[in-house]
Amino acid sequence: MKKFLLLFIIFFAIPLLFVKSSYAKSSVHSNIYINKKNVTIRSPVSGDFIFEGENLSIFSTISQDLIAAGENINVYSNVTNNAYLTGDNITILKNIGENTIIAGNNITIGKNSIISGNLIVFGNRLIVKGSIKGNVNVYVSNFKFYGKILGNINIYSGQINVYKNAFVKGNLTYTVLGAKSVIPKSSIKGKIYNIHSKLYNYYIVGKILFEFFDFIIFLIFSLLFIRFLPKTSLNIVSNVFDKFLKSLLYGIGVLVITPIFIIVLFITVLGIPISIFLLMIYFLFIFLSIMLGGVLTGSFISKYLYKTEIVVNWRTVLSGVLVGTVINLIPGINLLYDIFVFVLIFGSLFIIIKEKHLG
Repeated sequence: MKKFLLLFIIFFAIPLLFVKSSYAKSSVHSNIYINKKNVTIRSPVSGDFIFEGENLSIFSTISQDLIAAGENINVYSNVTNNAYLTGDNITILKNIGENTIIAGNNITIGKNSIISGNLIVFGNRLIVKGSIKGNVNVYVSNFKFYGKILGNINIYSGQINVYKNAFVKGNLTYTVLGAKSVIPKSSIKGKIYNIHSKLYNYYIVGKILFEFFDFIIFLIFSLLFIRFLPKTSLNIVSNVFDKFLKSLLYGIGVLVITPIFIIVLFITVLGIPISIFLLMIYFLFIFLSIMLGGVLTGSFISKYLYKTEIVVNWRTVLSGVLVGTVINLIPGINLLYDIFVFVLIFGSLFIIIKEKHLG
């Protein structure tokens, strides 16, 4: 909740401050608001500076707050008060007098930069080489830390690297899910709290429970399907083995072309009932292609591992659903397996409809 609140402040502070700056500009003449594609600041700004555009480079002092949203934001000079920045690439090479909040893709805080207040960062990659006098909260995918922090730091990241010359005077609390972290104890003067292991255990337990319920649902559906539609079940599997290439090509083709055909039919008044009917059939095919993966996998195991004929029974279904569940626990391979089996079953279902009703 705290993360979303801070993001809300970053993104919605800009229009609110625009109202403020417009008023101040006409009365005090201290604040500046610029909405342009490319902006370079080479003269001192005595008040707030607010930017909305693509590329911003600051080479002169901002005496109050800096609020900027753009693609590339480069701060080469000091900001006296706070900095609120959001963009794709953000680089800070000088000092920020108070607090800093950043949301971006690639964020770098340079070696000669000093942030006197707190630092909060949301993003993808963060590199900190400078110094932060306050507390730090980091929510990023990849965090590399070479600098100095006088307060406490909380890190929520996919990967953390704290290098030998880095220094944290306060406590370091970190959470990393599914990735290793490098945090030398000699760099941390305070205490180190690792809540990764506890959360990761919850994550693993949750994933196992989810896969278990997945296994039960797929197993029950597949067993019911082969019980009440044994010939259809066998035909689905046989088409994949006997007409593998055709099943694969039909699966890809029909999966892509059918939605286009349905949209074209839907445009015509007379075609609306037909398009609705085809849409229902299309979604039924998708549902069955997802649910019957274990049936095909089990028959494949039976045929090629045990050298049997093409069979579909409770044993093949049980082994297929079990193997499919295990494969789905392996990152990367699970997606390839699911897509491959899905397309084959989808094509096989189309072949059955084509041969039976379309000739």
